[in-house]
Amino acid sequence: MTPETVVRLVAEPDRLRVLGAVALGAVTPDAAVAASGLGAKAALVALRRLREQELVVGCATSPSGRSRPASTIRSRPSTTGSAPGATGERSTT
Repeated sequence: MTPETVVRLVAEPDRLRVLGAVALGAVTPDAAVAASGLGAKAALVALRRLREQELVVGCATSPSGRSRPASTIRSRPSTTGSAPGATGERSTT
């Protein structure tokens, strides 16, 4: 996934709110709806789009749009390694 794709995905306010909810600990679609402060339909549409682009993984919703009780969600793990400074090490330069 390119940085441009990520920026495009979070440029839409509903998707940004849902992604924020997941990043802050929402682990089910229902929790993401509640934490985002959006209506259920708007949040689930945003969540579906984030999942389609694999920015959020593990989300499952039923055809009616209601979350399945056992479904969990999480942010997609980084595939590029840790961010600079994430280990707490300081640069000596």
